[in-house]
Amino acid sequence: MIEKDLQVKELYDLKHMNDKIESGFDYEEGLLRTSFSNVMFQNQMTSDFLNQIKSLLIYTIESNLIARNFFCYTVSKYYNKHNN
Repeated sequence: MIEKDLQVKELYDLKHMNDKIESGFDYEEGLLRTSFSNVMFQNQMTSDFLNQIKSLLIYTIESNLIARNFFCYTVSKYYNKHNN
């Protein structure tokens, strides 16, 4: 998400068009559903609030990934396909 926002969309898509590796956890889609109870999503007000703060939570995780990749010079600082 951060890497996509910093680059020109067409250049990012061109650079990553052959990326087929699907390792790691897709936290952009499944973070809230696996972290919270399904009962919280049955209430419309709570569900709307959680969906609004989802981008904030994802940004927090991705900023930690930049710190994790800081000393690993073999990958981009935005690399997020870690297995652990």
